[in-house]
Amino acid sequence: MTAKNKPFHPDLLLPTENGCHVWPGSKCKKGYGLRAYHGKTYRVHRVAWVHHFGEIPAGMHVCHRCDNPACANPEHLFLGTNEDNVRDKIRKGRGRRWRQTEPPVPVPDGYCTNGHPPSERGRRGRCLTCDAATSARYRQRKSTYDPGKPLEKRQGRRTGLGV
Repeated sequence: MTAKNKPFHPDLLLPTENGCHVWPGSKCKKGYGLRAYHGKTYRVHRVAWVHHFGEIPAGMHVCHRCDNPACANPEHLFLGTNEDNVRDKIRKGRGRRWRQTEPPVPVPDGYCTNGHPPSERGRRGRCLTCDAATSARYRQRKSTYDPGKPLEKRQGRRTGLGV
């Protein structure tokens, strides 16, 4: 999608009392507005960014200041890396793990999202402590696997997925 052929009609958005411009059309499971264009589906807040500001640089995310995934108000959007988006989520107390703490615990720069001190990075960008814990859980699961027994749905990291 380029800035020249943007599939966006700002007049379709519904304004709310907090200044959000909410997409009234179809939404994904996470609540982001979806817009089909030439056989491809785009998230509306990304389309709004391209419409108002131009192309999104590679590796950048369009993040919401308002935390309303259906909002496409360009004043509520900002560009950031995935790390910026995760820090923003944790700072606002929106992460699953952080909902259990009162108030949300800020994570200092360099620390992993679970609050472990800086260390060398393990696989997939996790700290070595988190990587070792994930490996231990995997080994435990594998050691209790019985091919003759149907797999039980277990509670995964993402609640309700039955992974």
